[in-house]
Amino acid sequence: MDKNEGGITDPRTLHRFTYVSNNPIDLRDAMGLDYTSDSATGMVVQNAIGIQFRNLYGTQACVDQQISNILMGDCGASWTFGLGYPGGLRPDIANIGGGALYEIKPIKSAGDGLLQLLNYRNLLLLLNTNGVNWHIGTPADFTPSSPIVIDSTRVAYVAPPVLGVIVYFVADINDAFDAAKLLSGVQILKAIMSSSAASAAAQPSSVISISRGAGIANAVAESEAAELGDDVGVAVMEDAA
Repeated sequence: MDKNEGGITDPRTLHRFTYVSNNPIDLRDAMGLDYTSDSATGMVVQNAIGIQFRNLYGTQACVDQQISNILMGDCGASWTFGLGYPGGLRPDIANIGGGALYEIKPIKSAGDGLLQLLNYRNLLLLLNTNGVNWHIGTPADFTPSSPIVIDSTRVAYVAPPVLGVIVYFVADINDAFDAAKLLSGVQILKAIMSSSAASAAAQPSSVISISRGAGIANAVAESEAAELGDDVGVAVMEDAA
């Protein structure tokens, strides 16, 4: 039975025995706690985080910008519609000055973000002509403020980035729960690593296939753990095993 009581403004969340608003094909909620988060909600959260990023880094802040424009160093350029792989891909957040990359995901899709980031980073390093040190962003590069108000009934609690993935959790504004515990670095790291390893193993040949299976998650964890440190609870990873 779902532990979340749901929101009175969204009847889909009130049935205690249906999974992810009765849409298990498109949605996942391993912890059984997430309030419904659709694409429109995701855009509100992404736009709010993007504004924070632009306020911090100005013209160096690319938000939902095509890789072709990122490589040209123009965060304000218009999209080239119909542009395919790889130039048409759009990382959620990229700093063209420092090279930090981030993906923004609801907690139920956290693992997908790491795979996307690795793909973006590999492509940017491969196509890079201006010497930018493209890397998976850390909390030291950028940490969004939380919570973000979505509407009169919902808010999004946002965690500091873990392996470059900025995870958020949508809740009814009247819900009472321990958001800090739910969005702890250890909990997010577990979600990212478990689903990323499984997804990477099933990837077809592509840029991401340079490293596959569990090795891709382990390699990223080892290379980024020293930078992330206590900011994401990596120091207590053994407790999450």
